[in-house]
Amino acid sequence: MKLWGKVVEARLRKVVEICEQQYGFMPRKSTTDAIFPLRILMEKYRDGQRDLHCLFVDLEKAYDRVPREELWYCMRKSGKSGVAKKYDRVVQDMYERSRTVVRCAVGQTEEFKVEVGLHQSREQVEENLERWRFALERRGMKVSRSKTEYMCVNEREGSGTVRLHGEEMKKVQEFKYLGSTVQSNGECGKEVKKRVQSGWNGWRKVSGVLCDRKISARIKGKVYRTVVRPAMLYGLETVSLKKRQEPELEVAELKMSRYSLGVTRLDRIRNEYIRGTAHV
Repeated sequence: MKLWGKVVEARLRKVVEICEQQYGFMPRKSTTDAIFPLRILMEKYRDGQRDLHCLFVDLEKAYDRVPREELWYCMRKSGKSGVAKKYDRVVQDMYERSRTVVRCAVGQTEEFKVEVGLHQSREQVEENLERWRFALERRGMKVSRSKTEYMCVNEREGSGTVRLHGEEMKKVQEFKYLGSTVQSNGECGKEVKKRVQSGWNGWRKVSGVLCDRKISARIKGKVYRTVVRPAMLYGLETVSLKKRQEPELEVAELKMSRYSLGVTRLDRIRNEYIRGTAHV
């Protein structure tokens, strides 16, 4: 089924028009493509000393709530003339009469059917949120009131709160957006510290390899560049680092390299030699 799904998807991508603002599940695009515009907006509004109202909307069981009739409707309406009937029929056949089981430690359940799911000022923010809620719920989706959060960047005066159907949305000073922490004051200090922490978490997972004296420095360097460095640098290409923040990353990398090579600062070995030996 997965192989057949990939074949159908490859053909559908040739006929379906998808806007450039769609980043999820798109080839040659990543989460950093979505993080970058947000950080640019935050910097521009901060330079202009203006409030930027951000609302992070979460959907309840997004993939499990999609009514399949809505999927067929969207397929017929996508593009200039919609998806060809043969593709529409093929996708419907993939989902028709589908059944599943749940496997757990005590065994598995009996089979059951699966009939849904798929394999600005503050006042304007409230208005837009209500429009989103109406459009989503009309399509069978539901906004999660408990997980939707509101953040005002560069807030000069009390901006109040945002409400949805009389229910107040949680107001936060920082938010983890696609794995990258954004702060209401526009700074990036917490993101740098969390990147360093993520790097150390990755290093600990492979410390058995990196600290093994039987393994060559070349192999250790390759493991480090594959596992640790991507975790530490994730999303930082979208961040304007300050001079005092760059050394935090360099110090962390040097500490990891020293631990991997089994040397300390008391050995008085130059940093350049350590980087060259560790191939980092």
